[in-house]
Amino acid sequence: KWAISVNAVGLRINTALPGSLYGSRGHNEYKKAVFIMAIRNLTNFNDPLFRKKSKEVVKFDERLWTLLDDMRDTLERVNGYGCAAVHVGALRQAVVVNDENGVIELINPFITEASDEKERVLEGSIAPGAPRGYVERPVKVTVSAVDRHNKPIVITGEGFLAATFCHEIDHLDGVLFTDKAVEILPDKITALKR
Repeated sequence: KWAISVNAVGLRINTALPGSLYGSRGHNEYKKAVFIMAIRNLTNFNDPLFRKKSKEVVKFDERLWTLLDDMRDTLERVNGYGCAAVHVGALRQAVVVNDENGVIELINPFITEASDEKERVLEGSIAPGAPRGYVERPVKVTVSAVDRHNKPIVITGEGFLAATFCHEIDHLDGVLFTDKAVEILPDKITALKR
């Protein structure tokens, strides 16, 4: 038996399979949900949506989890490092970052500490039409947030990770890296996608 439902963010397939396939369940049916994540369209860098402030997340439910999963899949698809929800058209305070140790999800994040020492970082964006440029970022930042289940998180990042946290959290306040850039480069220069 198959029950398929499609919504704006993906496809859900429910299967009901005979219990005998699953050991001692006898004639009972075993239901399994299979989720196929969606790759969402990216917001163009010049879209006015990027200038709006994102709303605090107050509901921690399947809708939020789907958004986070889709952000992660979209980020991986474009081979990027960071994705604020506004990148996929959602004005929610949610950020996904690809780190060398795995994916970091931050809900309602804010920077609690930033080093006085700064470094010049080459930045770009996963948003289509984004330029590239150098931005002065703190070498080290500490971020407070909650995870997808509303559990508190405190995380410290240094170097590239710190710059990525700053870049994505700026998006939640309607701030683009070009607002802080000390130099914008010609289109042919390659930058890391955030």
